[in-house]
Amino acid sequence: MLAMETEELLRSHPVDAVVLMGGCDKTTPGLLLGAALCTHCVALGWVRKVAGTRAVEVTPLGLSRLREMFGLRVGD
Repeated sequence: MLAMETEELLRSHPVDAVVLMGGCDKTTPGLLLGAALCTHCVALGWVRKVAGTRAVEVTPLGLSRLREMFGLRVGD
């Protein structure tokens, strides 16, 4: 759950860098996993930053891959 929250937070506030501060042995792995998932999705071209805003959008490639890999239906 924390990994998903971290990923959503990072995607909703696109910045060049981030400092993750976990307080215990349970939150640190969740923060790192969320950051890694967000970075990986951007690197694969599944999501991209919307120029001039703080928003990101799922690309057509991302929609296709999310359906194939996870059975997710985005925007259906």
